[in-house]
Amino acid sequence: MPVQYSLSEKGNPSDQTAPKKFYANAKSTGEVTFRSLSKEIAGGSTTVSDTDVLAVLNDLTKALA
Repeated sequence: MPVQYSLSEKGNPSDQTAPKKFYANAKSTGEVTFRSLSKEIAGGSTTVSDTDVLAVLNDLTKALA
């Protein structure tokens, strides 16, 4: 899945004379459900199922809260 991005030119706030640089900003293209994310992660593994990954993602959200 390609990552959509835009470029923005930003200056150095601590050195106004420094040349400006370009930075990439990731763009959101929609929402992803836990179920589809778990299937995508499990698809790259031969040892875990999407149900296992979904359980870990659910526990992660509890731990982050």
